[in-house]
Amino acid sequence: MFEWLTAQSRRAIVTAQSVALSLGHDTIDSGHLLFGLLDVEGSVAASVLTEQLDTEVLREAYLALRPAVPGDHPIRHLPFTGEVKRLLELALREALSRQDSALTTVHLLLAVAGLPDGVGGRTLTAAGATPAALRAALLAKSGDDDAEEPLPSAPLPFDTSMSIPRRLGLRLVATLTWYAVLALVTTAVAWPDAGWAAAGSLLLLAVFAVCLGTLLSGPSPRRLVRTSVPAPTPAHLPAPLAAMLAAHGMRDVQVRMRASADWHGFSLRTDLRTWLGVTTSTAAQPYLPFMVAHEAAHLVRNDRMIRIVGTSLWLLLCACGLVARNAPALAIALIGGLAQHVVSRWCAEFACDAAAARWAGADAAQAWLDESRQRADVPSGLFSRLRLWCARLYRPPLRLAAARLARAAAVTPTTEAATPG
Repeated sequence: MFEWLTAQSRRAIVTAQSVALSLGHDTIDSGHLLFGLLDVEGSVAASVLTEQLDTEVLREAYLALRPAVPGDHPIRHLPFTGEVKRLLELALREALSRQDSALTTVHLLLAVAGLPDGVGGRTLTAAGATPAALRAALLAKSGDDDAEEPLPSAPLPFDTSMSIPRRLGLRLVATLTWYAVLALVTTAVAWPDAGWAAAGSLLLLAVFAVCLGTLLSGPSPRRLVRTSVPAPTPAHLPAPLAAMLAAHGMRDVQVRMRASADWHGFSLRTDLRTWLGVTTSTAAQPYLPFMVAHEAAHLVRNDRMIRIVGTSLWLLLCACGLVARNAPALAIALIGGLAQHVVSRWCAEFACDAAAARWAGADAAQAWLDESRQRADVPSGLFSRLRLWCARLYRPPLRLAAARLARAAAVTPTTEAATPG
C-alpha cells in the first residue's frame, strides 16, 4: 500500500509515529494520523482541518480520549492499531473509486472521517466537526491534491563492481580464540584446583551454548511480514545489488518497509528468503541507497553468525561466574565479553559503511552523514542519555564513522562525536 502514497501522505504517517512516541503511547491510532495530516504544511487535508476546526480544541478532544503518558519516551517501532489498518484500506478504496493514481492526504482524511467510531472520528466529532461537512469541504478541494508529489519511481543507483571482503573464517577464529582465553582465565580464577577437566567441561558447554543461541536467536519472518509492507518503487532492490546478493546464495530478496520514526534499517536471512528493511522515515530520501547498501553488506559479511557465537559464549562465561559465586571471574567474563562485542560491532559497522559508500556513491554517503549530524543532538533526559550510551555498544561515534567514510568515498568528515539516531 505504501507504493500508492504521495510524499505528503508518507510524511503524515511518519509524523503520526512521532506524535504517538511523544505522547508515550504504544500504538499508532487514527487520532495520531489526524495530527500527522494537520502537520503537513501545504496539503489539502491540513488546509481543510485548519479552516474547519480550532487545532487546540482538536488536541484537547483527542487527549480527553487518550491521555498522554508522562515520562521519557525513547524512539522505537510502534505498530498500527486495527482501526488504522482499516482506515488505510478505506483510503485506498477511496482513491480507486475516484480513479486517482496516488493516495493523497485527502484520501487519508476522508478515511478518518469515514470511521466515526474510531479514535480520529470521535476526536473530530468532539471538536465540532461532522463527517458530512468535512467530506464536503474535502471534495470541494479535491482537485488541489493533484499537486501532491508522488514518490519518485527512479531505481536506486548502485555500483557493486567493488566487492566487500567477508573474512568470515578469520573473524570466527578470532572470536573463538578470544573466548577460549577468557574461559581459561575464568576457570583458573573460579576453580583453580579443577585443572583441565573443568576446561573440557567448559568446552562442551560452549558448543551447547552456541547451538542453543543459534536456535533461540533465529530471525522472525512472520513478525517482519506482519509489521511491514513491500517497499514502494524507489526502494526496490536494484539489479546490480540483487545480482551481488545472488552470488552469495541470496536469490529471493525482498525489500520491506515499516512505519517508524526510527531511521535505521534491518535485515533478515533464512534458508529460503532474505529481507532488507527500511522505514517510512527513509523512503524517497537521498540517503536511502546508502541505507539499503549498508544492510546488504551485513548480509554479505554474515555478521549475524559472529554475533550469535559471541553472545552465546559471553552469556555462558557470565553464567559460570554466577554459578561459582566468584566476583573476579564474573567481572572478567563481563568486561572481556563486552570488549569483544563492542570491537566486533564497530568493525562490522565500519566495514558496512565503507561498502555502502562504494556501492551507493559519495552523494548518498554524504546525505547519510548530513542526516546523522541533524539527529546527533545529545538528549536531555536521563533515560535518553543512557540509551545513547548503550547505542555506542553497536554503533561507533559519528566522528569515527565519518573519518572511515572519508577514506572510502569523497565525503566531508565531521568533528562531532555523537552516534546517529
